[in-house]
Amino acid sequence: MNSLQKQLTLIQKLSLTTNQELIDAVGRLFQLEEEGETIKFSQKEESQVKKGIKQYQTGEYITSKVADEEIRKWTEE
Repeated sequence: MNSLQKQLTLIQKLSLTTNQELIDAVGRLFQLEEEGETIKFSQKEESQVKKGIKQYQTGEYITSKVADEEIRKWTEE
């Protein structure tokens, strides 16, 4: 998926969501970008990000398609 496709997918998802916390979080990210600020992580958050990167690098992840399918199965039980 190229950058434009990702943008369009995100725009569509954001326009359909009713999750106000998600909308606010995305708004804060855009505000930080506009202000040229960087996000400051706590030590715990930084540790979790590093752990996630390592998991990704070692293949310890699933695609969103697989996750969506698993969630669909869970909600049908």
